[in-house]
Amino acid sequence: MKKYLIGLIFLMMLFGAVFFGKVIVRKPYALMGAISEMFSVRSVIDEQTKLRKENADLRAQLLAATLGYVLPQRQSLMEAKVFSVNPFNVKNRIFIDKGSRDGVTKGAPVLFSDSVLLGYVGRINESQSEVVTVFDPAFSLAVRIGENEIDGLLEGGVNPRVGLIDRQKDVRASDSVYAASSQVPYGLLIGFVQEVAVDDSNAFLQASLELPYALLDVRDVFIVRTL
Repeated sequence: MKKYLIGLIFLMMLFGAVFFGKVIVRKPYALMGAISEMFSVRSVIDEQTKLRKENADLRAQLLAATLGYVLPQRQSLMEAKVFSVNPFNVKNRIFIDKGSRDGVTKGAPVLFSDSVLLGYVGRINESQSEVVTVFDPAFSLAVRIGENEIDGLLEGGVNPRVGLIDRQKDVRASDSVYAASSQVPYGLLIGFVQEVAVDDSNAFLQASLELPYALLDVRDVFIVRTL
């Protein structure tokens, strides 16, 4: 029985080699293209990023409708491309292809999507701008959490978190964290509560965050023209 099974496997391998050999000879570029597309890591990442944008925007819009505020409209946003950098050097800032001649101003909020805050414009020249993201230790922002509008302070860093949360408040995993500072449009989504714990002072709660993007995967951003 074992011999028959080995023989069958051999015949199947032989048939496969002949079949794919013919395909490669007849349409080598088509086959290579199909295989390349099938296993394209970049296309998979781009699709995941698109889905994350859509999901985050939907959650932000639902929260805005529930609490009664208005998010920025698309006509108030300027699209920009993100420059490629050495992935080993990317930590907390990105560079975009819009500058002062395009109407970009220092401090302007920069969004990952229509409703998700990524950072703000730092240094700027005529054709390019540097964006300080939420991964920068210099980044901080007054925020609120969930439908109960619990106050907190977003503290930027490699692992952004929300601190100074009242210990008596009921903060739960997956609650939305959104901007509540006069520096940016109210309600821009930051991310979602991941874990909640008492901070080192034992006086407040702090929450780690789940963000709807990975910085290295961001290819396009939106700059808020006016507040």
